[in-house]
Amino acid sequence: MILVTGLLAEGVPVRALTRGSAAPGLPAGAELARWDPGRPATLAAALAGTTAVFINVTAVGGVVTELMDAASRAGTGRAVMLSSLTVRDNGAQPYAIGAHHKSIEDQVRAFAPAATFLRCGGFAANALAWAPMIRAGGVVRAPYPGAATAPIAERDIAAAAVRVLLDDGHAGARYVLTGRQSLTRRSRCRPSAPRSAGNCGSRSCPPRRSGGPPPPTCRPPRPPTCCGTWRSTWGAPPRCPPTSGRSPGARRSPSPSGRSSTPPASADGSARPVAAAAGYR
Repeated sequence: MILVTGLLAEGVPVRALTRGSAAPGLPAGAELARWDPGRPATLAAALAGTTAVFINVTAVGGVVTELMDAASRAGTGRAVMLSSLTVRDNGAQPYAIGAHHKSIEDQVRAFAPAATFLRCGGFAANALAWAPMIRAGGVVRAPYPGAATAPIAERDIAAAAVRVLLDDGHAGARYVLTGRQSLTRRSRCRPSAPRSAGNCGSRSCPPRRSGGPPPPTCRPPRPPTCCGTWRSTWGAPPRCPPTSGRSPGARRSPSPSGRSSTPPASADGSARPVAAAAGYR
């Protein structure tokens, strides 16, 4: 939603793709296109006339190949994917999350060799998962409370995505996006506590082992893949700088030419949709 709003603020048409039946509550001015993975014609129609596509891995699911194939056939010239900073380019993928995103990156790159990847760290809003525990007793029970990350606000990710979708100079780039401050999981829970709860504490919870049930005091459970990432950052500063190229930044930044690129127009002179935001189920 933040990305759609940001693109509309730039004065460009946006078409948001959804696989669900309920209206996602888009802002005024956004076009809604529904598609059914079992009916390829609906995806072709949804991408017709678009100039760029933004790939939200969670929303697209296991139909990334079908999405990119349809985008290629539609002549969509630019692809931007929301990925993970756990992805490694040297072939070895120590984390399951990174391996999953790298596999999808490879599928996207097969159809769009110049695709841009925004490899993000932990989302700031992920801390909302602790809210029930904080309300219940002011204590967050989670594994590896000393693990340090640099969470990034979702609006900053959207701002970077807008620039990459609209500006030239980002073809083939792989950007790492994080927040500016290193925070342990323990320190992140403290500002979340309501004043009525007093000081919010944290307690270390045994990591969930694959195949075993989580302890009853450690709900909601986290998958073992997350625990591996947290374990690697215990007592170590998180990765903050871009791993490749020049970061588009969270703030509005000019393209290399000093101005944003102009969206292509149709034969009749009308603006073509700049992004098909595959972000709604």
